[in-house]
Amino acid sequence: MTYYGCWMYKFEEAKRQGAAAALAIHETDPAGYEWDIVQKSFGNSQLILDDADIDESALQIEGWLHIDAAKALFERAGLDFQELKEEAADKDSDFEPRSLGSAQLEVNSDVEATEYSNNIVAMLEGDDDPNETVLVTAHWDHLGTNQDGEIFNGAIDNAAGLAGVLELARLLKSEDKTFKRSILFVNFSAEEAGLLGAIYFTQHLPVDMTVSAVLNLEGLNVNDTVDYITNYNPGGDLECLLQDAANAQGRTVELDPTPQDGKKFRSDHWPFGLQGIPWLLFWFNDPDYFDNRYHQPTDIYNENWTMKGAIQDLDLIKDIIEKISNKEACDLS
Repeated sequence: MTYYGCWMYKFEEAKRQGAAAALAIHETDPAGYEWDIVQKSFGNSQLILDDADIDESALQIEGWLHIDAAKALFERAGLDFQELKEEAADKDSDFEPRSLGSAQLEVNSDVEATEYSNNIVAMLEGDDDPNETVLVTAHWDHLGTNQDGEIFNGAIDNAAGLAGVLELARLLKSEDKTFKRSILFVNFSAEEAGLLGAIYFTQHLPVDMTVSAVLNLEGLNVNDTVDYITNYNPGGDLECLLQDAANAQGRTVELDPTPQDGKKFRSDHWPFGLQGIPWLLFWFNDPDYFDNRYHQPTDIYNENWTMKGAIQDLDLIKDIIEKISNKEACDLS
């Protein structure tokens, strides 16, 4: 998946094209998650940043259609959804938009202005160029409760990532080392609401600084060590540092096994990536977790976790942080 396939981009582009509303059609395989994830994430009140250009930046209505509902809607208009989808995907076709007819909708919304939450920030100030910063990030929000009152605890997504950021801060502080660049540890809010905490941060930097790189922890490997590390940003500016740190641990670097899921666009590093800032993403790459616990009340702490993989990854991330903050080049020999 590219960014152009993400729902965020679809709504952004619809607004740029002058639309008043847009409905994204959900298909499980291309999206990389089930319909119930959409329901949990978007079935409640939604948040939007109260920017000065809010009327220009947001659609009046943003919503979702299940693929079955979309097919039925097209059929009522005498059109075949699958045929049109294939035609639109064919770069050699002469595809043009079709009208589904007209409908009259009445939508009632309650809008409330609120100071929702906070990002949490701490800094180790650099000695040579303190205004240049390396960001080490995770997000501390989750999905609240479901209709049955069950709590989405988010033990891996993203309490594990938060714990990793705190441990990295403790280690880098306790070792009493000096760094040329500053290191900023950031726990973002409102990630699950659409990366809002990170977006706000990019628009309102807390101090006078430039961001040199972002290392984002979207969970950690809570099980045993593995002989690889996943690279979600092949060709990125930090790829050689990831390879160098993996070599030091005797690990290989592997590409994202499910790039169609678009993970590289779905966490707090991405608003920085859109500005051209180098980034690395660290995610809990476990198919069983994504199938059975991701965005579920079952994402809870398990006393059988060994945490050996988390220690392994934190050692690797710490090595990369130190090299970026001290402006050290890669050594791939």
